[in-house]
Amino acid sequence: PLRLLYNAREASPETRLDDPASLRRGLQQAAGDAFWIDYDDVETEVYSPDITPAEARRYYLNLSDAAEDSWTTEVEWRRCRYPYPIPVGARIVVFADLSKSRDSTAIVACSVDTGHLQCLGIWERPEGVRRRDTWSVPREQVAEVGLRAMHDWDVVAFWADPSSGEDEEARAYWDGVLETWARELSEDAMPAVERGLRAHRVRWPMTYPSHQEAFVTHNEIFMRRLADRRVTQDGHPGMERHALAAKKRPSKWGVSMGKEHAISTYVVDAAVCGVAASMLREIWIKWNAARPRKRQAGRLAGVKYA
Repeated sequence: PLRLLYNAREASPETRLDDPASLRRGLQQAAGDAFWIDYDDVETEVYSPDITPAEARRYYLNLSDAAEDSWTTEVEWRRCRYPYPIPVGARIVVFADLSKSRDSTAIVACSVDTGHLQCLGIWERPEGVRRRDTWSVPREQVAEVGLRAMHDWDVVAFWADPSSGEDEEARAYWDGVLETWARELSEDAMPAVERGLRAHRVRWPMTYPSHQEAFVTHNEIFMRRLADRRVTQDGHPGMERHALAAKKRPSKWGVSMGKEHAISTYVVDAAVCGVAASMLREIWIKWNAARPRKRQAGRLAGVKYA
């Protein structure tokens, strides 16, 4: 019987389509000793508007790529891995995505000085616990992680997006935790909602249209930074799992992110927190630069008094 041996060569997974030099190296890697290939013609096809980036990677670089609606890829996420913690005492901002039971709860910190992301905790429905079974995120553990962050670092902003779930006494499930964090947060920290009836030092509901717009706008910036390796994250395995499960979601403000579908068990909350913490860092930097400076005692018109 006739037998065929098929040998497929792959380009480097880090080949970038938007970098002509990188693309040419990738095409040469995939071609091997196929000396007859006209690389100029192939590059023209790669950049054709009729070819999607995923198709270009599959057809011309022999790379099996993630789904086109994936928020990021394993290669892209892992090359931004920097497995070191934010130094104790450093200035950070913190974002928490708080779910009662259906999704997961996560807390992520972002260094103000470097933008480095560190996952402080993820709480998920335990394996084997079905949706109809009674299970709730342990509020006490979540509250303690937030308080420990305030003890270990200089937290200049701490925002949280709580779900609408209620406890057994029909009270908002996360209200007590939010009030505890608000009391313990430094007086100099930037409030989540500064004015109006909904003013709060920590509560930042993602359901507000202006908040959604801010998040989506920064998500597009964050995705570009991921592609350019201008993001660092601590390599937390749970956060990676959430990032790889996330999908791009169109919105009226641009490209957002979310689960594959509403009841998917592949949750993405830690990745959402990563984007939101990065956004919060930039908001704080602008807010801090614009706020009035406190006058220092003993100084007047540049003269220091003894």
